[in-house]
Amino acid sequence: MKHLNIPQAILVQPYLYAINVSARRQNDYARRLGTDKGVFFDIARTTLLYQSIKDFTPLTDTQKVEITTLPDAYQRTLQQANEQLLQLLENNKKKSGFTINEAGEVSNEDLFPSIIGKFKGKVLLVDFWATWCGPCRMANKVMAPMKEELKDKDIVYLYITGEVSPQKTWENMIPDIHGEHYRLTNAQWEYLSKSFGIRGVPTYLIIDRKGDIKFKQTGFPGVEKMKEELLKVQKQLTDSMKETEFAVHTITDKLKRIQEQEKYLRKKRAEYETYAKMAESQKAQKGMDTEIAKTEAAYLALTREI
Repeated sequence: MKHLNIPQAILVQPYLYAINVSARRQNDYARRLGTDKGVFFDIARTTLLYQSIKDFTPLTDTQKVEITTLPDAYQRTLQQANEQLLQLLENNKKKSGFTINEAGEVSNEDLFPSIIGKFKGKVLLVDFWATWCGPCRMANKVMAPMKEELKDKDIVYLYITGEVSPQKTWENMIPDIHGEHYRLTNAQWEYLSKSFGIRGVPTYLIIDRKGDIKFKQTGFPGVEKMKEELLKVQKQLTDSMKETEFAVHTITDKLKRIQEQEKYLRKKRAEYETYAKMAESQKAQKGMDTEIAKTEAAYLALTREI
């Protein structure tokens, strides 16, 4: 342990890894080493503050005073990172393309149906994620061009996280993640995790327009695989719509033929009435009756097709 606080130790490759693992235990190490000063403690404090900034938490006034005790290089690193974050947060206020939704007070059984019910009739990519999850954040970044490419495909991107994602961090992160966002309670998150067998994040579901799950995977499968699965479900939607349109066209065509047949019948009946008045023989009337009967039989046959 004493080697942690020796300046030359930073030249050893595993040192920074050890710092990342041990930084949150610096108070315990201070008690055991009998001091809280030295290279280890400087790097540990810098590491924790830097990670906090990268998690969208700006330095507090107290922390700004505390970092003045650090070496100049560490101070500059933290100050620059903090200034960049403050500028980012200011820019976020002008961004659009994301929506914060409330799950509301619903039963666990109705929770997921109520969430996806808002987007009924659309293809959904549901992303169970967390702000602290590196692979989640990486996937969100690399999928952005794909989302732009598929923007005309009527696909909704639905992001669900829980209280494991600190609220302020979540609020400041999602402006760069276009889509519909939900932050659930711990109880709601646990219920959905058990319901869908979610054992890690990110976990993805692709849901068709009927609300059926067509694809599920834990871990980012890659942009091309995600695009392939989305387009596969989208194609099923398109094919189904074409079948519906064809069925509607067929019925419309048959209805048009029936209307034409009805018009023809009315014309024939009018001719018959005129003919019957003028006819002098029952033979002529019988011939006309036969023609009308045939026409009515054809009309009935056509209506049965519908």
